[in-house]
Parts: sequence; structure tokens; C-alpha cells
Amino acid sequence: MKEINYIQIGQKIKKLRNQAGLTQEQMAEMCEISTSFLGHIERGTRKLSLETAVKIADCLHVSMDALIMDGALPATSILPSIESILQKQDKSKQEQVLRLFKVLCENIDKL
Repeated sequence: MKEINYIQIGQKIKKLRNQAGLTQEQMAEMCEISTSFLGHIERGTRKLSLETAVKIADCLHVSMDALIMDGALPATSILPSIESILQKQDKSKQEQVLRLFKVLCENIDKL
């Protein structure tokens, strides 16, 4: 049986978090863990539970395979970046952006 490489998993998590434009503090809050614990996970100095791994994968919008399997990083997605930007806006602005996005998607071929 192959050993779990927690350092490699941590490096993947850090890379995906940075690609999503999230700070450790933001991601830790979203995953309901401490910033310190997330730092340990990213360095591979602490093991993460299955529950924590699922929370992290959900937060980063990736599959569990992307975190655990060798070379399974997904193609770069813009969704985490969009989510990060929207989270900094109030509810009203988020709803405005959603309406604009729907209109844009409906009319993209006309542009």
C-alpha cells in the first residue's frame, strides 16, 4: 500500500488556494479550521482528517482526487477567482453581478 504524502498534499492545497486568490485566513474561515492548522496542513506537518479534506476540496472547488492523487491537479478554473472577488462584495452587489452574468451568457453569441 502506498503511503500518503502529506507534504505533497499540502503543497497542492497551497497552490490551489493561491490560484483561487484566497489568504490562509479566508480559506481557514471557510473550512471552519484555524489558520494555524491550515498552515500546518500546507507544510505537511499535521495530518488532515477526511472531513477536513472534504471541506478543503469543497472550498477550492476540486475533487478529492485533485488533493490526494499524484498529478491529479485539475485544469485551472476561473470559478474560485470569481467566488473570491464576489465574497468581498455585499449581497446587493453579488445579486447585481449574477443578473449581469445571466444576461451576458444569454447574449454572448450576439457580441
